[in-house]
Amino acid sequence: MIWLVLAAVLFATAAQRISGLGFGLVASPFLILAYGPASGVVLISMIGAAAATMVMIQTWRDVEWRRLARLLPAAFVAIVVATVLLSRMDAGFAQVLAGLAVLLGLAGAGLAARVARVSVHPVAEVGFGAVSGAMGAIAGLSGPSLAALAVVSRWPQSRFLATAQPYFVVTSVVTVISRMFVTPGSWPKMSVVSRLAIVAAMLAGAGIGQVAARWLPERATRIAMIAISLAGATVAIVTGLRQH
Repeated sequence: MIWLVLAAVLFATAAQRISGLGFGLVASPFLILAYGPASGVVLISMIGAAAATMVMIQTWRDVEWRRLARLLPAAFVAIVVATVLLSRMDAGFAQVLAGLAVLLGLAGAGLAARVARVSVHPVAEVGFGAVSGAMGAIAGLSGPSLAALAVVSRWPQSRFLATAQPYFVVTSVVTVISRMFVTPGSWPKMSVVSRLAIVAAMLAGAGIGQVAARWLPERATRIAMIAISLAGATVAIVTGLRQH
């Protein structure tokens, strides 16, 4: 199982660097399978924050700080509320709901993208942030809601990639704190060797993503981002149904 986890972390970190998101989508099923729903989400959030930090160091000049400020407060509230509700809810059922929300959001975004550019009101951005925070707390899938926002608003890839990184760092930290406060026993138990191996996989993935991002066109990265989101949502639904 550790080899699957390492492969997932490597590819997830590369996806994070290339498309601006994808860590939770790629790594979530494997980490939850290996460490359980509660500890898995904590681990996804911890590693995801580290992966996003590595990307943020390279892209911080393009961050849209005002949009970030609109997304974060609603995400904070949603994370706390979802974490409390999760402690009283069947984990499989909650994961199915998260996956369905991702599919519906991306489907709506895809239809909007085919018609015309949509002017997203700041209030609507707050809603995207809330959905993102809730899905991050439920299954470590905070990226698809941002992907939907990016598609609908034609958010330039470079700006989206840069802004998403501090968002993921902050929301991941809030998710870990919330989980530990509500369910203290959710801290993942790992050996020192496993932790070092995961760090090595992250560094390798960041390097691969850095090289790939130089020659992949924006359209290809956007398609990859949507495909990863759809795949992650499908896995979340299937995994949740099997747990329910």
